[in-house]
Amino acid sequence: MDLRDRLLLTVRDLRLAVRRLPYVRGRGRLLEMPIARFYLGRRSPIRCRTVHQTIMTVDPRDPGVQQQIWNIGEYESSTSRLLIRILEPGDVFFDIGAHVGYYTCLTGRLLSRGHVVALEPNPPMYQLLTENIMANKLDNVTALRRAVWHWTGQKMELSLEMVSPEAGTPSTQFVEAPVGTEAGLCAETICIDDLVDDLTCGDPTVMKLDVEGAEYNALKGANNTLGRSMPVLIVEYNDESAAAFGYSSRELMQYIRDEHGYRLFVHEFGRNSPHPELRPFTGIGVRAGENVICIGPRDLAQRDWPMSS
Repeated sequence: MDLRDRLLLTVRDLRLAVRRLPYVRGRGRLLEMPIARFYLGRRSPIRCRTVHQTIMTVDPRDPGVQQQIWNIGEYESSTSRLLIRILEPGDVFFDIGAHVGYYTCLTGRLLSRGHVVALEPNPPMYQLLTENIMANKLDNVTALRRAVWHWTGQKMELSLEMVSPEAGTPSTQFVEAPVGTEAGLCAETICIDDLVDDLTCGDPTVMKLDVEGAEYNALKGANNTLGRSMPVLIVEYNDESAAAFGYSSRELMQYIRDEHGYRLFVHEFGRNSPHPELRPFTGIGVRAGENVICIGPRDLAQRDWPMSS
């Protein structure tokens, strides 16, 4: 970590400390202004440490996941802390749509006797994913540059939308299209059932899916796995992304519940608890991008779920 990185992290920690003071809440943002151009002008990613003590190389010019990791040292706090609570050392965690590996590295450190399988089709994100796996010295992680779909072996274009003209960092969306169209990047597809058959780590016990709207298609390729082992599913709820693939998030949730017998929950921090609490999913008031927790009867009885009263 060079001097510039250390300076940036010092300023970040100072800003976070100011935000924690109740009588100046929100004023920590003032500290962002004098350094915004400083770090946004960088041409190389920054290495930082998360609040969960994983080492992450991120590009803070990305206004989404990576900037949040750099700014606050954590991404999706409720989901992160729920995983820390319910994962057991021997679990097998599938991180489908792993991005730069935030959840991959978090769970890789937790699963001392288990295994993590991370899939990310976007080449720049996959490069950072593998760098972060190596930086954390995780030998219990398998990383693959594959697009999860409902069948295996097709070349699929990755349609890239620039999320920030200054950053030039792409946000990935899967579209079925002939190779060589203007999207320009492609990855080979794999279905979850074939992936499980190819690996030696066994069936997943917990599976997180964040694949920019392709969750329904991904789960259609996991019928055997879901029927056999019924892993806990953490699935993003986003109607805008789902519409690009011809379905709604409510249809996806109905499929998971009715076809496979899951119970569905959303999670949020309780008023008097530092941990997220689960409440039944009703489809009302669910925010775009929120994760829905899908739990089978066995896991519902055996794992330590923080149910709201």
